Amino acid sequence: MKLGSCKAIFFDMNGLLVNSEDLLPRAGKAFFSAHGVRWHDRYQQEIKGMAVQEYAVIWKVRFGFHESISYIVKELKRLEEQLVYRSGQLKLLPGVIDFLDWVAVQPLRCGLVTTSWRDVAVFVLRRFHIRRYFDVLVTLEDLNGAHSKPAPDSYLIAANKLKISPKECVVFEDSVTGARAAKRAGMACVVVNSTASRRKYPNVGLFVRSFKDARVFDFARKQRQAAALYLGRFQPFHRGHLWCIKKILENNQKLIIGLFNDPSDHRNIFTLSERQKIITTALRAAGIDPQRWRFVVVDRSKAGWATHLHEQYPFGTLYAGNPNLKKPFRNVSCVIRHLPRKANAFSATEIRKRSKRGESISTLVVPGTVSMINALFKEK
Repeated sequence: MKLGSCKAIFFDMNGLLVNSEDLLPRAGKAFFSAHGVRWHDRYQQEIKGMAVQEYAVIWKVRFGFHESISYIVKELKRLEEQLVYRSGQLKLLPGVIDFLDWVAVQPLRCGLVTTSWRDVAVFVLRRFHIRRYFDVLVTLEDLNGAHSKPAPDSYLIAANKLKISPKECVVFEDSVTGARAAKRAGMACVVVNSTASRRKYPNVGLFVRSFKDARVFDFARKQRQAAALYLGRFQPFHRGHLWCIKKILENNQKLIIGLFNDPSDHRNIFTLSERQKIITTALRAAGIDPQRWRFVVVDRSKAGWATHLHEQYPFGTLYAGNPNLKKPFRNVSCVIRHLPRKANAFSATEIRKRSKRGESISTLVVPGTVSMINALFKEK
């Protein structure tokens, strides 16, 4: 994966986000004990990361259980829910919340990919109040005949749901099985919380013992999408726009400022060149590095303009104040963010009204652009 090309991060659940791997042997031990078979904790390590339907078959054949596969699966689920997921000892692992908080403000999509049942996954996410972090969930039910880890199917399903190329995804895993699934899906992989040796994880991007390791953040920063697009008419550019640009550049390396250019729109007081001059002056006055941003002229009169824009100027995140812009980008592989205005007073409409009444606009526009905007208003 090229640096800056990541658009999505996928997380495993068991053993990565919560300490369920430490508790799961309880369910296996209870099942074996009920059937007169001696339990060894290594049995749990051998099936780590696998779906229950698969290790139920392995155990039935290996230990000669007489019950049907469906019965074994149903009983194991009951025991896991009772002894693991609904137990008072299930906890989030160290550093998980801090990292999820960081991912939430990045121009990245986020998914949970687990071999657990959906109701179990949703229960865990809600129990620890982390459901809101995930744009997509892929659970056991989503496989629908496909293969679970170490096959790549579950991660490919997640990428497909987000309409993002596997090459633009990073996986966080704790098991060898999960890391192999990520590799086979063509995704970069970070191994966290593993108790196994680093040698068992060939070709992973990073191997750390906890999300509290600062290298996790450093690695993720290098993978994230480099460019963002901020769309608007900017009639005229004001302090609210500047505040948005500063916020965008806090989480993106580069910014594309998309200027809508529709001469037939009666709301467009300033020409394209006038707006470019105002914005350039404002950003220079604010000390924003000119190497980090550029202009793009956007013509919405052409069919498929959003798709064409993304193809010509690749970006990972779209920022726009108008929620109606979500529709044209529904087939574009990007994250859509809606930045709130800094304050209602920072509206172009208010600036135009004040200027028409001859009132001061100095508190609304960026210092250094007041005289320029006033002069242009007089010319209109």
